[in-house]
Amino acid sequence: MNATAMKRLSAGLRLLVLLAAACLTLILPAVAADEVTAPPGDTGERIKNKTEQMNDSFSALVDTIAADDSDTFSPAQKKHLQGLRDQAKNETTRTPPQEFKHQSRNRRVDCVIRERLGDVDDKGKTIGNEDGLCDKSEMDAGGCAEVIGDGIGDDDGICESKGKFDEACVEDCDVDLTMAKGKEDNVHQGKRADLEQSLDDMTGVLDETNSRLKTHLAASRKAAVRAAACDQSTMGACEYLECVMADARPNGADVIEGLVGGAAGAKTIADGCRDMANWDLFTTRSWICIVPGIIASGLDAAGKYMETRDDSLTSGRVDATAACVSESSDQLQTITTSLEGVVNLLRQPPGQRQDYPLK
Repeated sequence: MNATAMKRLSAGLRLLVLLAAACLTLILPAVAADEVTAPPGDTGERIKNKTEQMNDSFSALVDTIAADDSDTFSPAQKKHLQGLRDQAKNETTRTPPQEFKHQSRNRRVDCVIRERLGDVDDKGKTIGNEDGLCDKSEMDAGGCAEVIGDGIGDDDGICESKGKFDEACVEDCDVDLTMAKGKEDNVHQGKRADLEQSLDDMTGVLDETNSRLKTHLAASRKAAVRAAACDQSTMGACEYLECVMADARPNGADVIEGLVGGAAGAKTIADGCRDMANWDLFTTRSWICIVPGIIASGLDAAGKYMETRDDSLTSGRVDATAACVSESSDQLQTITTSLEGVVNLLRQPPGQRQDYPLK
C-alpha cells in the first residue's frame, strides 16, 4: 500500500472514530464524573474556546473555497458558504461562556415547581401566595402548573395526583446561578470530557479536509488551464477528446468523503446537544447547539457542490467520447468502402480488370 493510500485510509478511519464516538455519547451514559479529573479553569470558557477553534478551522476551509479560481465553486455557492461562516462566528461571539457550560451540566439542577398565578378556588379565593413557587400546601389545593402535551393526565393546566399516577408539574430551574463563571459544582466531568474531545476531533477533521481540498483545487486549477486550450468549435471530435483527456482529471472523491463525513460528525454533535437540552427541560437554551449545526450545513452544501461539479466534468468527457466514436465510425465507413473497391479489383484475373492498368 503506497503512502497516498495509507493517508486516505487513516483519514477515513479518523472520520469513523469521530462518528462512532459521537453516536456512543448519545446512546450510552457519560463517563462517571468522579472518574474524570476536572482541568483547571472555567468549563464554559474552555468549551467556548474549543468551539472558536472549530469555527476557525471551518472559516479556513471556506476561505480556501472562496479563493478558488478553477470554477469548482460558483460565486453564489461561495457567497452562501461565507454567509454560514459569518453566522457561526457571530453566534459563538455573542454567546457567553456560561451558556456553553450548559452542555456539560448534570442532568438535574436546582429546580422548583411553578405555581399557577392568578388562580382561585371554588369560593373565589386566591390559591397560594402568588410568589411563583408552588409548595406542598399549594400543590394539594391545585395551585401547581401541569406540563401540557406530555400525554400524562388531562391537560387542564393543574398538576395533581390522578390516583395511580401523578401528572408532571412544570419545573423552573436556577440554571444561571449553577452555571456561573467559576462555579463547577454542577458540571458533569464525564460529559465535559466527551464534549471537549468531540470538538477537538471535529476541528481535526476540518483541518484535514481543508488540506485535501487545497491539493485538489490546485490540481483542478492546472487542469482548467489546459482545458481552456481545447476549442471544440475548431477541433475535430477526436482531436478535442485527445486534448481534454491529455491529463488525468483530478479525483475529488477523497475531498467529498471528508466534507460529507465532517457534516455527519458536526450534525451528531448538534443533535446530541439539542437532545440533552430537551431531556433537561432547557429547550429555550438549545440555541447553544446552532454552531455545529451551521457547520454541518456548510460542509454538506460544499460536498453537494463538489459532487455536482464532478458529475458535470464527467458528463462532458462522456459526451466528447461519444462524439469521437461517432466521427471515427464515419471515417471507418469511408475507409471500408474504399477497401471494398480494392478487394473487388484484386479478385478479378489479370488482364480482365476494367480500366487496368490505369495511366
